Amino acid sequence: MTEAEPAPEAVQPEAGEAEEPKKIEFKVDIGKASKWWNDTVVDEEGNETTVENESLATTSCGVDLLGLHAAESEPVSLAEDGAFEYGLSTTFAVEEEGKGKLFSKILNNGLILTVYDANKEVVGTAEVSLESLLNPGNKTVEGTAKVGLLKAPEGSAQTDLGLAFSLSVNEALQTEEGGLIGRVGGMSLSPVPESLQKAVEDAEVTPDFLVAIQVPGQETLEFRNGVLKGSAITWGKAMKFYVQPGALAGVKRELKKGSFAVEAARYMPASSEAGDPHASAYYYYSSYSMGGLLEPGVQAADVECSPAAPVEDGEEGPKLSLLAAPEYGEKASPFQEDTGLEEGDNAWVKAGSGIAFTVELDSPLLKFWSLPESTLGKLSEFVTAKQDEPKAVDKLEQKKKAFVNQCKTVAKILVRDYGDAFEEDGGSEKTQRNVIFHLNKSGAYTKMEDFLKRSAIDIIEQRIGSSTVIKQLDSHKLLNEAYSILLDGVQDALKEMQTKSVEEEEKSDEGVLQKMKMLADEYELNGALDIAERYHVDRISNAKQKTQNLWFDYGQFCLRSGMVDKAEECFREELSLYTSLDTLLALAGVLLNQSKTPKGNKYLLDQAEVFIHSALRLEEEQESHPLAWAMLALLYAKTKGQDGDECQNCIFKATREKRAIKMGMATLEVDGMTQLVFQLLDLSLPQVALDALAVCETIPEVDRLLCLVQIHYLLGEHAEALTVLAQVAELCEHDDARPHVLEGKIHAKTGDGESAIKSFTRVMSLNASACTLDVLLTYGKTLMGVGTEGSLRTALDVFVFACQKCPCASTWLGCAVACIELEDYANAETALTEASVLDSKNAKMWAHTCILSLKLGRTEAALSALDFVLLENLEDVSLLDKLARELASCSLHDQAVQVLRKSLSKSPSSQARKLLADSLFLLGSKIEAKAEYDAVLGDGTLEGEALETVRQQVETITQEFGLGPAAAAVAT
Repeated sequence: MTEAEPAPEAVQPEAGEAEEPKKIEFKVDIGKASKWWNDTVVDEEGNETTVENESLATTSCGVDLLGLHAAESEPVSLAEDGAFEYGLSTTFAVEEEGKGKLFSKILNNGLILTVYDANKEVVGTAEVSLESLLNPGNKTVEGTAKVGLLKAPEGSAQTDLGLAFSLSVNEALQTEEGGLIGRVGGMSLSPVPESLQKAVEDAEVTPDFLVAIQVPGQETLEFRNGVLKGSAITWGKAMKFYVQPGALAGVKRELKKGSFAVEAARYMPASSEAGDPHASAYYYYSSYSMGGLLEPGVQAADVECSPAAPVEDGEEGPKLSLLAAPEYGEKASPFQEDTGLEEGDNAWVKAGSGIAFTVELDSPLLKFWSLPESTLGKLSEFVTAKQDEPKAVDKLEQKKKAFVNQCKTVAKILVRDYGDAFEEDGGSEKTQRNVIFHLNKSGAYTKMEDFLKRSAIDIIEQRIGSSTVIKQLDSHKLLNEAYSILLDGVQDALKEMQTKSVEEEEKSDEGVLQKMKMLADEYELNGALDIAERYHVDRISNAKQKTQNLWFDYGQFCLRSGMVDKAEECFREELSLYTSLDTLLALAGVLLNQSKTPKGNKYLLDQAEVFIHSALRLEEEQESHPLAWAMLALLYAKTKGQDGDECQNCIFKATREKRAIKMGMATLEVDGMTQLVFQLLDLSLPQVALDALAVCETIPEVDRLLCLVQIHYLLGEHAEALTVLAQVAELCEHDDARPHVLEGKIHAKTGDGESAIKSFTRVMSLNASACTLDVLLTYGKTLMGVGTEGSLRTALDVFVFACQKCPCASTWLGCAVACIELEDYANAETALTEASVLDSKNAKMWAHTCILSLKLGRTEAALSALDFVLLENLEDVSLLDKLARELASCSLHDQAVQVLRKSLSKSPSSQARKLLADSLFLLGSKIEAKAEYDAVLGDGTLEGEALETVRQQVETITQEFGLGPAAAAVAT
C-alpha cells in the first residue's frame, strides 16, 4: 500500500525565528468495501454458474482530495466474505491564509473515490460532498460512499458498492453561524458565430471553452468543458461559493457598489498539437451586477451581460485577468476557422452574443422586514393636544382694531394737509410710498401721540395681560412693542386710503403672517436673532385662527439659533395642532440629536421611533415617503446596527426611487437617504447629519464632501471645512458654484474679507442666479467693509442686483448705505423710501435715514428718525457711534450724548467714550466730561493726536475748576 507522507509535526520556533504559518491538516481513511458480487449467478434457465474474473478479484482504491492532493492504495485481493480491505490513510495540509479558496474547493471538488481493477482500469467512482465541514464546530465527515460501477462481472445485477471512508481536519473550519452558500448555474453563451459552429463540425480536435466569474468575496469560479450545441455553448454543472459569517457585511457593500467581472476564452486541448490563431477574437470580457440580491427576501438573480470591446492585447494574445492566458502560437495544425473578421474585431461583439446565468443563495442576504403593527407607544402619549387659543390674543386684536379706527380719523387730517400728493398720480403705489416716507421723516407720526395716547395705553395693558402666552417682557420692550403696533395701525389706515395699491392678500390673515415670516427670516440673516424671534412669537400670538406651520417655523428658527430644547417644545406644540410628515421627522431628528448629549437616554430614541413610525403610517394609504424610511434607517443604525435586517430594509425602501427636491436655485433628483442628509443640514443638526452621511452610501462623492463642509461649518470647525473644500475642488466641475459659495461664507465668518470677496466674485461670474439672499447680503456687506470707492460701487451693484432678485428692506437698505457713502443722496433717499415701506420698524433704516437727513440739513426730519432709532432699540454699536458722530458734527450734542450712552451700555469703547466726553464738554457738563476723559486715559488704548487732545481737555477742566495737581496725576 502506498500513501502520501504525513505532514511533519509542528516544531516550536527558537527565539528570534519567524513562526511558521498555521496550517489546516486533512486526514483521509478508506476502509472496507461492501461485498463485491455473488460467487454464483443463476441464468434464466435456473442454471448456477461460478463467476470468475481475475481482473476484479484484485482492486485498488484511489483518493483525490479537493483536486489538490491524491493517493492510491496497493492492490488488495478479494476476501473470503467478498469484500476488500483497502486500509488507505493519507494526510494533506493547507495554509490557513488560503481559506477562501479552500472553501471553494470544498464546495466544488469534494472527495473523489475511485476503484481500479488489476489492470488499472476504472471500475467505478464516487464523489463525497464535504459541505458539512462548513457547519460551525464540525471537524469530521464519515460514512459509506456509493461507488457507481462502470463494469461488473457478467450476469451480476450489482450496480454499485459501498466504500467506508472517514475525513477529519485538525480544527473546525468554522466556529460561528451565519455563513452563506451561493450557486452559479444555468451558464450559457449565445449566439455562437456561424463560422465557429461550422469549424467545430469539420474539425477533428475542437477547442474547449472556459468562463471565469467573479463572485462576492472576490472569489473566482471557473466553468470548464463548455459544450457547443446548436447556437449556444452551455456548462451543465453549477459552481458554488461560500461567504464566511464575518464577511456578509462586506458582501452587501460589494453588491451595492456594483459590478463583478466575467471573462471567457477558448483553449485548444493541451494534448493536441493544434494551435488557435483566432484566440484573441474569442476573448470575452464583461461586468455584471447582482444588486437585486439586496432586495428583502430575494435569493436568486438572473444575470445577462454583453462583452465589452475593444479588448486589450498582451504580447501573445488577449490580456486576461481572471483566466490563465491560453498558450498558442505557430503550431503544426492550427484550428481552421474562416471568421471573416478584420484585425482587432471581436467575434462575440460582432455576433451580438451574451452570457446568461443565475446566482442563487441558500438564504436571502436581507431577510424581509416590515413596519411592526404596534410600536413602543402612541403619538398621543408624547403630545398633548391644545383646546383653544388663549382669549387674550383676541382681546388684543380688538384693541388694535379700535386703534386703527382712530387712526382713520387722523388720516383725514393727513389727507387734508397732504391731499395734493395723493392726487398727483391717482394714488399710485409709488405715491403712497413717498407720502409714508415723508410722514416718517417729517415727524408727523409723533404729532399724533396725544390724540392716540388712550389707545396706546389700552394696547400696553392688553399686552401685559397676555404675558402668559408669550414670555414676560420688561417694561421697555413692552413700550417698544406698543409703539410698533401703533405705527402699524397708522400705516394700515393710510394704506386703506389708497384702495388701488392695497392687494387683497395683504388684508388677509395669511398675507400678514407671511409678511411677518419674511421679516423674521430677514432679521435672522442679518444676525438680529432677538428681533427675528419676536416676529416668530408675534406670528403665533396674532394669528386670527389656528394656522399650520407657525410653531414649525419657530422651531426651525430655534434650531438654527442653537436653541435645541426650545425647538423641541415648538415641534411638540405644532404636533398638538397638526400632524404632518415634516414635523414628525423634525422632532425625531431633534430627539436623535438630544440622545448624543450627556443627558441622552434610550427613552429619547424610543420616542423618536414612535414619531417616525407615525410618519410612515401617516402616508400608509399611499406609498410612504422615502425620507421617513431614511430617518428610520438612521435610528436603527444607532439602535440595532447598520448591517442589521431592520436598517438594511429601511435603506432599501429609502433608496429604491428618487424624487425631485429644491436645493437653493437648483432642482435635484435624490433618494431618501441623500435627502435626509440635506434635510438635517437645513434643520442645523450637524451631528445627526454626520451620522446620516455615514449611513448614506448612495450620495455622489462631490455632494458627500460638500455636505461634510457644511457640517464642519455649522460646528464652527472652519479649518477642517477648508481642508475638505480643497478635496472638493479636485472633483467639481469648473462651473460648479457651490464650493465657492461655501468658501466665501467660511472666510466671511472668520473675518477674512479679502478671501471672501474673491470667492463671492467667482460665484457671481459663474452663476449669479445661484446666489441666495444671504450670499448677496454677505457679499455686499463685505465689500462695504473695504471702504474704497471701487468696493463701494461694486457693493452698490450687488445690492441693486439683490433688489431685482429678492427685494426686501435689507437689500434696499444696502443700496441706501452705499449711495450715502458715495454721496449719491438722491438715490439714497429713494432706496430708504423703499426700505421704510417694506419694514417700518427697521432700526438700521431709521439710523441711516437720520444720517442722510443730517447731511441734507433736514434737522427736524433727522430728529424724528432718531426717535424711531431709540424706539426700536438699535443694537449695532458701530452704527450708533457713526450716528453720534454725525449728530455731534451738526452740533446736536444732546442727541449725540443720548446715542452714545446707549452705545456704551452695549459695548464700552475708548472712541465712543471720548465722543461722549467731547459732547458733554460742549454742553457745559465739564465735570461729567472729565470723568469720561479720565476713563479714556485709564483704558490706555488711545494713541497719538487723539490721546494728546484728551490730555489737554483734562488739563483745561482741571484748571477751570481749580482741581489742583490732579491734572498732572491724571496725565501721567
